[in-house]
Amino acid sequence: MHAVSDWHCPSLLPRWLTGCAVLTIPAWMVWCLVAALGEYKVRDAAVAIGLLFNASVMLMCGPLRKLYLLHRYQATVEAEERKSQIASQRGIHGGNF
Repeated sequence: MHAVSDWHCPSLLPRWLTGCAVLTIPAWMVWCLVAALGEYKVRDAAVAIGLLFNASVMLMCGPLRKLYLLHRYQATVEAEERKSQIASQRGIHGGNF
């Protein structure tokens, strides 16, 4: 609910959380139905596979977002360093003299 209410947040984290929920809800419904309505032999396997899938999606969504943010931050820092190096090479007057 929080992710949908803050949809236009500048950090885009609510959208990321909503996407993660959208990916896991159908899988949750399928393995619950298979576990409830399936044969006795299939129930344990359905629960195990469903939980593994949901855990994998959740564990991938969090770190992937953080890796994307880290990569973008490092690119920004490198660009700023290049700008400062160019400015320092020109000198204090910007190379006008």
